[in-house]
Amino acid sequence: MLQCQQVPTLVVPNNPDIRVLRIATKIRGLIIPRGFVWDGASVPAVVQGIIGKPWDCEYQYASLLHDYLYVTHKATRRNADDWFYADLRANGMGVARAYACWLAVHAFGGSRWDLRNVNPKTHKFLDNVQVGKLERLQK
Repeated sequence: MLQCQQVPTLVVPNNPDIRVLRIATKIRGLIIPRGFVWDGASVPAVVQGIIGKPWDCEYQYASLLHDYLYVTHKATRRNADDWFYADLRANGMGVARAYACWLAVHAFGGSRWDLRNVNPKTHKFLDNVQVGKLERLQK
């Protein structure tokens, strides 16, 4: 099994389910800027014992790119979903679990692709001053 790499993030105070990208990160040739805010993988609580938790290592890079693409539309929705599957596999997730995750985003992600349905607490960008404040809080 491959060794997962953690995404360099800051935890949002009073809401550990939301993270902020600490440094700009390049995935599949796209640079996701420092300050991007996202909520990890969208895994319903009832299946977390089987599928995993939103911030499990296998999900981090895949969910980061997937959420960034859903917000920015810098790729088609189909590419975003397919890359999500490929990145889960590249980070060591088994075929059956990765396929179940792909099927979920493919079947239920359409409402999030529509920018009017983006969660205002997540899927946004913080500026360098805001990220710096978070960094100081977590030292």
